[in-house]
Formats: sequence, structure tokens, C-alpha cells
Amino acid sequence: MKNSRAKSLQNNENPTFKATGSRLRIAIFTHDTFGLGHIRRCLHIMNSLSERAPQTAMLLVTGSPVVHTLSSLPPHADFVKIPTLVKTGAQGSQPPHLPIPLPEVQLLRERLIQEAVLSFQPDVFLVDNFPLGAQRELLGVLQELRKTNTRTVLGLRDIVDAPDVVCTEWTRQGIYEILERYYDKILVYGVKEVLNVKEAYNLPPHIASKVEYCGYVTEQSVRRRPASEIKKELGIKGKFIIVTGGGGGDAFPLLQTFLAATRYLPPHVSSLVLTGPMMGPGDLNKLKDLVNGRDNVVLKEFVKDFPSYLAASVGVVSMCGYNMASEILVHKTPAIVCPRTWRYGEHTKGNQAGLEWEQILRARALAKAGFVDLLEPEALKPKTLANRIEALLKPRRKTKTSEVNMQGLHRTVQHILTLAHQK
Repeated sequence: MKNSRAKSLQNNENPTFKATGSRLRIAIFTHDTFGLGHIRRCLHIMNSLSERAPQTAMLLVTGSPVVHTLSSLPPHADFVKIPTLVKTGAQGSQPPHLPIPLPEVQLLRERLIQEAVLSFQPDVFLVDNFPLGAQRELLGVLQELRKTNTRTVLGLRDIVDAPDVVCTEWTRQGIYEILERYYDKILVYGVKEVLNVKEAYNLPPHIASKVEYCGYVTEQSVRRRPASEIKKELGIKGKFIIVTGGGGGDAFPLLQTFLAATRYLPPHVSSLVLTGPMMGPGDLNKLKDLVNGRDNVVLKEFVKDFPSYLAASVGVVSMCGYNMASEILVHKTPAIVCPRTWRYGEHTKGNQAGLEWEQILRARALAKAGFVDLLEPEALKPKTLANRIEALLKPRRKTKTSEVNMQGLHRTVQHILTLAHQK
């Protein structure tokens, strides 16, 4: 029995319910984002855990604003929705829904996280990408879990940000001490060839010893629908490309440029444009106006079975977020990537307050290895994009994607289950 977990946040006595020999319990926390990548990655891991260890009880704690995606939770899993915070460029994290002061939202989130995780009594607590969540909200629960048998794991995407930015921020926030004291394992959802995390983030030897490179985390066993079925559904007879901006919150510049580029493309080139569920109504209406009357452009918010659409297409034009890059790699889809460099929520500003380097660094690394065709941000112009698309539509080139480690899902789950049985 884990006696220390019998205490509530106020140190009052509460009963502990977990019985010896009961099924495994895995808790997962994912911080809010302006897209879909983090929540999808966590769902991939949960579904794979369910397949490998069917009786495992799983609890997802999230403030993600796209909770409708949680309909794909596996059996024996549930989620706790905490108030949403999203990054909004120079303003930092802000509550988009609750009309109460930010400090109150932060306190509410912290208390809900602690109550949920400590009451659940997980064997393993997996934290997605942000070691302390938002505004150090995970510190309390990490400290309490250290008094128990729970194993704590940090899952890092392949590239967090520019190495110098990460080192500066981790030093300022005391993250190195957090990794040293409170995390048993650091799982990198990527490969050393794209970024050597130990060197890039200047990890001391003891922290570096906790690092495991898992490979890219994405679903590979999805049964694809026939291409003919996809085309019939879309009303497309010939070949088509997919143009997507992921979650959509920052997709407008790319999608607007693509629609302008279509006037330079042959009329037989059809496209499926996915705006994403988080695109603002103003941007969405502008895109609808641009599409109006074009029979060869299908505009949708999102599709549930994205891998089937990707497999039916002849290529994809996208930004270069983690999940999209993983989909491109696993499906070996010819791709033009146009990485976002502006900070969250700043795509409408003429003078952006700062740059984010995650996508551009990933895109450059993958382009250098021959996996994608990179269109640098300053080259994102209609005519240039049209030329790249025409090249994309020519007979497919051989790719090197078979060399990429795409076993991230399997290896991540294996590490989690191994830790769960070691406690």
C-alpha cells in the first residue's frame, strides 16, 4: 500500500483504495497547446498501452481545448479536463474561456492536477514535453510522488526549441534540478540524428544517463480506407494533394498562400485543404471566400481518418509540427514543408514579437536528410509554392524514410511498462 498517498493536499486523512496486486495504473499529463500534436501523441501512447496491457487503468489530465478528440480513448481510460491555458505569443499563457484572473486559473489547475493524480495513485506518471507544466504547476505533485513508489517519466518531442533558448529557459526555471530530482526517465520521441538532446541541451551526466531515444511516435497499424472510397467521398476523380496546417490556430498564412498559388497550377490539380479545428472564424471565413466557386478545391475543417487521406493523396503541403512530420515519415508521403516560425497567436501581426525555432529546425534536419522538400519561411510566396507543387506531382522520388526509426510508440510503451513493473 502507498501510505503517503492517503494524505490530501491539506494533509487531512483520506482512505487509500488501491489494492495489492491490482491492475497497473498509468497517469498522463499534457499541457495545453494551440494545436493537436500533444494530445494526439498522448492518445497514441494510451491506445498502444491498452493493446499491450489491456487491463491497465489510464487517466489523462489535460487542459486541451480540443477535448472532442478524446472520443478515441481506449477501454479502461478516462480523462480529467482542467481549465484551458493557451500560449498567445508575447502575452504568454492566457485562459481563453474562464473570465477570471490568470493567477486564479493557475491555482485552480494546480490543485485539480494534484488531487487527480495523487488520488489515482499511478504506478507511472508520464509528463508530456513540459517538465513543470505551465507556471510550475506540476512541482507540488512531483514532490508528493517522490514520497511514493510512483515512477515519473518525461516524454520530450524530438526538438523542444532552439538549443540556446532551451538551455537559457531551463536554467532560468530550474528545470535541470527538476530533471535531476523528480524524473526517473526521459524518453525522447525522436532520433539522435535529428537532434542530440544530451549535447544540445547541455545535460549533466547524471541527467543524460536517464535519456532514451525512442524514435518517432505515431500510429502505424491503422487500417487505411481504399483511395477510391476517399476520392468518391471528396468528389475528386483524379490525383489530389493535401494541404494542412495541423490544428489550424496558426495555419492561415500557409493556406492563404496555397489558395493564391492555385492560379498558377494546372486546373486538373485537385486539393483537399484542411483548416484544422482551432482556426478562428475570421480566418476560416476568409479562406471560404477564396475557395468559393473552385471545383478542384475541397475545404474541410478536419478528417477523422487522416492516414487514409494521406495515403490516397499524391503529396502533402504542410507546416512541420511533430505529428505532421511523423505522419509524413511513416507513410513516406512526398511532402513540401513550410515551417511556422512565428510564435503562437502572432500570425496576424505584421511585426511579430519573436520567433519559435522548433518547426524550422525540424524541417531543416529532415530536408538535409532527404525526407522532405523544405520551403523556407521567407520563400513562402504563391508562385514559388506553385513551382514546388508542380515538381512534387512529377514521378515520385525514392525516399530515405525507411532509415528513420519509427518505432517510437512501441519503445515508449515498453519503457513505461518496464518502469511500472520495477517499482
